[in-house]
Formats: sequence, C-alpha cells, structure tokens
Amino acid sequence: MYNKECKERYLQLLAADVDKKVIDTTRSQFLSAEYSEMEFQKDLCNFSIYEIRQMYSVATYNSPNTFRAVNSTFRKYTQWCIENNLVDDGVNHYLEIRNADFAAFINKKFQSMRFLTREEFYALIEQFPCLRDRFAAACIFEFGKSRNYSDITEMEISDIDEIDLTVNLDSGRTVSISKEFVNLAYNANEEKVYDFNSVKRTAIYIPSSKIFKKTRDTTSSSDAKFISHLIKVNLDVAGGYMDISAESISLSGQFEMIRSRSRELGLGYKDYLKNYYSEVQYQYNLGKSTPYSVYYRNFKDYL
Repeated sequence: MYNKECKERYLQLLAADVDKKVIDTTRSQFLSAEYSEMEFQKDLCNFSIYEIRQMYSVATYNSPNTFRAVNSTFRKYTQWCIENNLVDDGVNHYLEIRNADFAAFINKKFQSMRFLTREEFYALIEQFPCLRDRFAAACIFEFGKSRNYSDITEMEISDIDEIDLTVNLDSGRTVSISKEFVNLAYNANEEKVYDFNSVKRTAIYIPSSKIFKKTRDTTSSSDAKFISHLIKVNLDVAGGYMDISAESISLSGQFEMIRSRSRELGLGYKDYLKNYYSEVQYQYNLGKSTPYSVYYRNFKDYL
C-alpha cells in the first residue's frame, strides 16, 4: 500500500466509527490505487483531476456503482488529508468527478477489449500448446470465473453430464456447457505432459482425478493469478492478442449466451435481459449487485 503509514493512520481513526467489513473494503480500495500512485509518485490525495481520470481509466471496476463507491472513499480520505495539511494544493479533486463520468470510465475500458464469437474463441485456443491450458480458458468462456478459480481447478470428468450438457461446479452451481467443451475436457483429462512452450521444455503432470492437472512446478499455484498468467502467456505465444484477457474471454461467453438465448426465445437483447438476466448471472456467477439495465447500457454495443 503506497504511503502506508498515512493510510493506516486514517484506517485506525475510521475503525472507531465503522465495522471491520468497511475497513477491509477501504483497504482493498486503497490497494487498487497503488499502481497509479507508484506511476505518479504521489499519494492519491494529491492527484490532480487529470491523474484521477487516468487512474480510473485503467481500473478494473465493472460497474458505475463500484466507481462511485471508490470515488466516495477517496473523496473522504482526501478530505481528511486536507484537514491534516497533507494535500499540496488543498483541493479535493474527487469532488469534480460527476455521476456521468463513471459510465464513461466503463465504456473506455471495454472499448480497449476484443470480444470473440464462439467459433473465434475455440479457433484461438487451438493455438495453445497444451490441452490443459485450452481447458482453463474454455471454462472461463463457458461459465466464467469463481472464487480463486476453483470451478476450474477442482473439476473432474465425473462432474460432467455429456448427455444433458451440464457440469456440476465446485461453487455449487450446475451450468450449461457446449459439446466443444465436453470434447476438450475429455481430451485434457488424458493429457500426460505439459509443454512449457515459452522455454522449450516439458514436465509430466502429477497423477490426479482433476482435469486441470499440475506439474511439480505448479503444485501450490492453482489460484486466480496463476491461471490469469497462464492464459496471458498462451495468448503471447499465439501472438497478436494483447487486447484479450480472462475478463474479455468471460464477457465473450456471456455475449454468446445472450445472443443464443435471445434467438431461442424470439426476443431482442434488451427484452431478454429484462426478463432473463438471472440466467446470465447464474451461469457466469455475476452476483446480483448490477441490474440488467446497467449491464445492457454497458454492453449493448457489443451484442
């Protein structure tokens, strides 16, 4: 955490009035600003309006409401810093951010991403050297990301119903899957050797009932950061895919589901989301904090 001593002092004072959950959320929000603070070499309380906009333009928040909450936290923290003579110009620039700006930050973020159709996605992962890595990316496309990606790392072949085309996930959901996914999962489950293509060496998988098998190099690395890195490395090997990430892969899958279900039901995309958005939320473990209207407004240009 950048300028940790100052922020911890603020958190200690805040703790007298709020519960631990608020403190944990605030600390997490501070950590999310650290990259920009290091880039500009200053505490977020001293950001200019330009620097605030730059920070938000690269943030990974997925809804205007999240931006609004973060900006509120930074505004209150900056006000405290002003009262303690810690802000160089004595101005709280977070007050200059308006509600309309939050949607714009979201739009700018998604404009930098590339979204794939089902055919494009499965053609892309054919370029990944190993079936295990293709399987991990396909999981994200088919049903999104779970906490620490356990829906990927804990899946076994017995969890898959290839007749009904469903899979039981570690998160407790039973979701729909495609025939392409079933075939890939069965093939990945039989793979014995991992090809470290980037360094031209191989490693034998440790025997396991899990489809996502590990080598001795990765026995303690089954979390989200490892799989996100793994996908990035494979995209680098494929070449020309700097605008694709685990997040854009998940969104590509969501958009494919919305298009497919809308056709099946004879509905426009907006009407489908208005009446059946809960299907998308369940399939991709989206939670319920973002209403269908916000989702549609953010993504209607990509459907």
